[in-house]
Amino acid sequence: VSCQDGALALSPSIEPSNCTDIADGVSVSHPVAHAGSHSVGVWAMLPEDGAGDFSVVVKDGFGEVLDARYDIPVGAVRRFPVAGTGLLQADVTSAGAVTLVTVGFTVTQRTTLVQAVRIVFPRTEENGVADKTAYEHRIDRQADVQNLNRNFPTALLSPWVDLQSPSSLKLLVDSNEDGETVLVEGEYAFRFPVAIPYVPPVINVWFIVLCAEVNRPEAECA
Repeated sequence: VSCQDGALALSPSIEPSNCTDIADGVSVSHPVAHAGSHSVGVWAMLPEDGAGDFSVVVKDGFGEVLDARYDIPVGAVRRFPVAGTGLLQADVTSAGAVTLVTVGFTVTQRTTLVQAVRIVFPRTEENGVADKTAYEHRIDRQADVQNLNRNFPTALLSPWVDLQSPSSLKLLVDSNEDGETVLVEGEYAFRFPVAIPYVPPVINVWFIVLCAEVNRPEAECA
């Protein structure tokens, strides 16, 4: 593992992290606003078969160990053929307004790995409760979400838009007759109404998560 270009904060609730190379790995420091799930990405060279494991040690600001987990298996390496840039456009940016937002991403080659796409809005929370800086969608029904590329196979046997969370959307991909969820090369985008907060979040970053698994309770896209 390496800090090569720095660490990437993958959770919308934390700030970008400081990363330092150490003898047996990397040390990543960042403030955590509240209890919950937090993710940080670092660079790593992994074998194709996924052999090997990681260890995670959590320390406080004084270097004291708070918790740790050892021998976490890497698992099979999955390649998501998606470009690193995305699309984000808003019709109106006035505080308190409800506006149509367009969020998109690019697939560079055909893939069968993506079961769903999760769009996570910028969000500031205190004790797990969103405050006035949180974005929230204003979607009442599936028809309020526009699929701007007909090649995106929206799920047919169940609602393709999961509205369980006001601060994110999960868009389910339909499977073909062979049971595969196929996204072909191209640009995909979705348009839906969002309420603009009165105060911008400190970390005003939107996340697009490509979900390989949606049925496991512990999965990021569950």
